[in-house]
Amino acid sequence: MKEPLWVSKPIPEEKIITRFQEALNIDGIPFDKTISTLLLQRDIDTYNKAKVFFKGNLDDLYDPFLMADMDKAVERLSQQIETKEKILIFG
Repeated sequence: MKEPLWVSKPIPEEKIITRFQEALNIDGIPFDKTISTLLLQRDIDTYNKAKVFFKGNLDDLYDPFLMADMDKAVERLSQQIETKEKILIFG
């Protein structure tokens, strides 16, 4: 049996979400509950981790070559650029 491409993570307890919303509070306005929940599901559970997620720099990004077949994609795109083929990026 194949593994699913997407794995849903459990929704954190309401009190954990509320506490995190308060930690991300900006000018007395609670942070959005849905976004807070999604961040927690990604193990982003502190103000500093959220700040890096939203306002990080290039050093904070994952190496794109960790993705399967990225080398093949880069090679194919390079070939298309050289031969002036049209490129459609969908995502």
